[in-house]
Amino acid sequence: MLPKAVYVLGLGIFSLVTSELQVAGMMPQMAAGLDVPVSQIGYLISLDALAMAVGGPLLTAALLRLPRRTALMIMFAAFIAGEVLAALAPGYWLLLVARLVTGAVSGAFFGVALAIAIELSAPSVRGRATSIVLSGLMAGTVLGLPLASYIGPAFGWRASFWGVAGLAVAVAALTAFTVPRLEATEGTSVRGELVVFKSAKLWAVYSTSTLLIGATYAAFSYFTPILSEVTGFGTTRSEE
Repeated sequence: MLPKAVYVLGLGIFSLVTSELQVAGMMPQMAAGLDVPVSQIGYLISLDALAMAVGGPLLTAALLRLPRRTALMIMFAAFIAGEVLAALAPGYWLLLVARLVTGAVSGAFFGVALAIAIELSAPSVRGRATSIVLSGLMAGTVLGLPLASYIGPAFGWRASFWGVAGLAVAVAALTAFTVPRLEATEGTSVRGELVVFKSAKLWAVYSTSTLLIGATYAAFSYFTPILSEVTGFGTTRSEE
C-alpha cells in the first residue's frame, strides 16, 4: 500500500510539467498579445529548459539542508509566484523572468519529490512509488498540455497561467496535509553531491538525453504555429 503522499507528489509533477509545456500550445496568441515574433516566444520554452538544467541543481543545493516538506512548500510558493507573474506580465521580458523562475523550480522539484516518495515507501514498493510520481510527467504531456492549449486560445493565454497557478495552489495544500515532516539526510553536502559528476558514463548519458530531448522539443514547440499558419488548420484566437 503506497502512502497518499506519493500520489500527491505525482500531481505536483503534473502541474509543473503542464507549466513547462503550456507555451507551446499558445505561441500564436502570445506573440500577438505581446507584439513579438513567434520565434521570440519560442525562447520562453528554451530558457525555461535552461533554467531547469542550470537553476534546478542550484536550487536543490540551496534547499539541501532543509526538511523535505519545507523545501517542497518553498518550491511551490516560488512556482505559484512565477505563474502569477506570468499571468500579470505587461510585457515580454517580465514574462521571461517568470519562466526562468518556474523552470528552476521544476528542475529541483523532480529530485526532491522522488527522494520523498522513496523514503516514505517500503523497499518492496519503491519501484512502484517512483513510477507513480513520474507518471505526473506523462500525464502533464498527455492531459495538461492539451488542456492548457485549449484554455489559452479559448479564454486568453493569461487564463492558462492562472489555471496552472490555481492547480499548483491546490496541490500545495494537499502536500502540506499528506507529506509528513522529513528531516534532511544527515551528512548530505553540496560537495558530496558533486562527486557523481566525475563519472564519464554519467556525462555520456547526459549528452544523449540532451540531444534527444533537445531535438524533440525543437520541433514539438513549433507544432502549433506550423499547423495554424503554414498548413492552414483553423484556431480560435484570443490575444489576452
